[in-house]
Amino acid sequence: MAYQLQLLRNLIQRHPERAGNLELHVRALEQSIEQLPNTCLASVRTIFEAAQASIGLSLNIEFGRDGLPGRMTKVIEAFDFTMIDHPDGDKIHEELSALIKGIEETTTALARLSNIPNMRHGGALD
Repeated sequence: MAYQLQLLRNLIQRHPERAGNLELHVRALEQSIEQLPNTCLASVRTIFEAAQASIGLSLNIEFGRDGLPGRMTKVIEAFDFTMIDHPDGDKIHEELSALIKGIEETTTALARLSNIPNMRHGGALD
């Protein structure tokens, strides 16, 4: 049985109008996990970069020469996660802030890992 990123595939299936070219990147990551595990880091980074570009375009974010973590920070700052009308708005804001911090830290770690020689390109000489 082929490896599948089930949650991402489910998301694409439920919202094809919003998926853009995500399926292409998901397929590449699934293939690298199964057939070329040494290239997974590059595939994951590519998914992050594609998502940032897509969201950035929709929200008119100018990335300039920002690196992966800088672009993620700009994407996160562009969203408004306040829940003023919800009775548990403060708790929701607190939990979303923790989640966002985790995403930002994950992006920074991904960028640092991919800057280590031989990590991003599956053992190829950088």
